[in-house]
Amino acid sequence: MSLKDMRKLRSFQNFDEAAEHILHMLSKQMNINTLFIAKNDGVTNKIIKAVNTREELVQEEALRLLNRLFAV
Repeated sequence: MSLKDMRKLRSFQNFDEAAEHILHMLSKQMNINTLFIAKNDGVTNKIIKAVNTREELVQEEALRLLNRLFAV
C-alpha cells in the first residue's frame, strides 16, 4: 500500500489523535497490555501518550526514571 493510499484511509486532526490510533492498533496486533510514547531526556521518560488495554500500568504525563522502566 502506498503512502498516498494510506492517507485516503485515515486522516488525523492532531498528534494525540494519531498517536492514540497507532498505539491502539499496535497493542492489538502485538497482543500486549501497555504501549506508550515518551520523551527521553537521558534521565527520565515523560509519558506523552499511553494505551493500557487490561490493567493500567502507565499513565499519560507521568515521569519515570529510566532505570525503573522497561521499554523495547
